[in-house]
Amino acid sequence: MYQVALAPDCLAIDTSAKISPAMAKLLASSALPLPGESVPRPVRGIGRYVGLHAPEPGDIDELELTGIIDAGLGLWLVQHCLSPGWTATADLGDMLGRGAVECAKRAGYMPESALAFDLEGVANISAPVIACCEAWAAQVSPYYQPLLYVGFQCGLSPDQLYSLPSFARYWSDAGPRVVSKRGFCAKQHVQTAIHGVPVDPDWLSADQFGDRMRWMIDAPAPSLPPVLA
Repeated sequence: MYQVALAPDCLAIDTSAKISPAMAKLLASSALPLPGESVPRPVRGIGRYVGLHAPEPGDIDELELTGIIDAGLGLWLVQHCLSPGWTATADLGDMLGRGAVECAKRAGYMPESALAFDLEGVANISAPVIACCEAWAAQVSPYYQPLLYVGFQCGLSPDQLYSLPSFARYWSDAGPRVVSKRGFCAKQHVQTAIHGVPVDPDWLSADQFGDRMRWMIDAPAPSLPPVLA
C-alpha cells in the first residue's frame, strides 16, 4: 500500500532515463558522496519526468512508478523543461499545468505528492513569468503540491520567487540560486552516473521555514497485535 509522506533529509537522484524494476532495486542499494564528502550516502528516492502535453516514450508510466516504489524508494515528479529561449505567458502556463496533471495521473501518481515546474532558460522576465508560474500552479494545486525548479535564467529575482502566491517549495539546480527568506527544500548537484544511468544527485531537506516537499513512497507494514496464548 502506497502513501504520501514528507521527504526526510536524504540523498536522492533525478534522471530522464527510464528505470526498470530491476534497475530500481539496484539504485535502492546504491550510494553516492555529496560534494566535499568522502563517505557515500544511500540513495533514498528518485525524481522522474512527465510530458509537456502528453506522455512521451521515455516518461514515467505506471509500471515504472510501481517498480520504483516497490524497491523502497521515494518518488517525486517534474515536468520536462522547454528549450532555452522560450517565452513565458499565462496561456502557456495553463496549458503546461494541464499537461503535467494529466501525465502524472496516467502514471498513477498519488494526489498531494510534489509535482515540479522547470523554470529555466526563459526569454522574458518578471510579470509574464509570474503569470506563467501562477497559471501552471492553478492547474496543478488541486491535485499535487506545486514545486518550482529554479534553474539558469529563470526570469525572476530571489524576492519575486519568494513572493509567488502559489509556490511554497523550491528546488535548486546545481548553480548558485537564491530564493529570499525561504531557500530550498531540494538542492541538485553535478550530474554523475550509477550503474550506467545518468543521474543528478539531489540533497533533500527542510527549507529555512522547516517545510519539506512531499513524495510518494511505500507505506510501512502495519504491526500485528501479539498472539494471545
